[in-house]
Amino acid sequence: MSAHIEDSVHGFSNEQLIEHYYLEKSNYTEEALTAMKQELRRRAIPQEKIDAVITAITAPDGEESEYMAKHYDKSEYEPIDGRFTANDALIVRAMLAEQQIPLMIDMSELATMSGIQAKASHPVTLYVHRDFTEQARKLIAEHFDLSEEMYVLKYNDTLSRLKAFNFYEVPPVILVSSEITAVELSSVEKDILIAFGRRLLDEVDAIEAEQERVIFYYDAVEPLIEQLVKPEKPKLLHTDLLASLEILQIYCSDPGFSGEALGIADALLHFFADQAS
Repeated sequence: MSAHIEDSVHGFSNEQLIEHYYLEKSNYTEEALTAMKQELRRRAIPQEKIDAVITAITAPDGEESEYMAKHYDKSEYEPIDGRFTANDALIVRAMLAEQQIPLMIDMSELATMSGIQAKASHPVTLYVHRDFTEQARKLIAEHFDLSEEMYVLKYNDTLSRLKAFNFYEVPPVILVSSEITAVELSSVEKDILIAFGRRLLDEVDAIEAEQERVIFYYDAVEPLIEQLVKPEKPKLLHTDLLASLEILQIYCSDPGFSGEALGIADALLHFFADQAS
């Protein structure tokens, strides 16, 4: 079994592991599913915990929607007035999932479309269980403005998007991918990531305590630095780019965070938005 797949699965939270294995099987190879099954057994997650996570999550389409229909009657869902771009719908999904608000996303029209940009900007409709519609509307209103029947993020500058990036929402196909990306970094950009990456290696315990979080891609930081210091062009995997983005997210409020660093973040955010669509 690929060590890369095993490392990715080990990095999943319990909730991610349950969601990906039980609700998103169609996105994975048999090898990845076997790794997740073994990890579930190793962690000995109680069945009631598994049921609670599955019940709290509504997947957008396919087999997952059929599964969720057993827990929630589709007739009890109501559309949110106004529509979202496909990318913004993923942001809303993450926001509502944190509050365990049942959500369905109608992306059926995207299945017949081609082109990353067309899919990313195409409007989609969100449906929320009627018991949660008022709560969902209030939460959405905190982050989006409704204009001409389309919701627009109140904060869409790069720094705000960097701070709001949710690593739990990275598509599973990206997490297990061994594809070498076409992303290239200049010598200045590599130096920035190396400097912040080395700081993170030294400061990880203090950062995790201060920010009350676990560093998702900490194990990938040192291998990333080893690649970036080499004179030849680095061969960057999706995991390397996610580690880079997390490094930038951690230090984005640091006085030494430059315009060049923000430029790297902007390029990576666009890259993963394209991948998600």
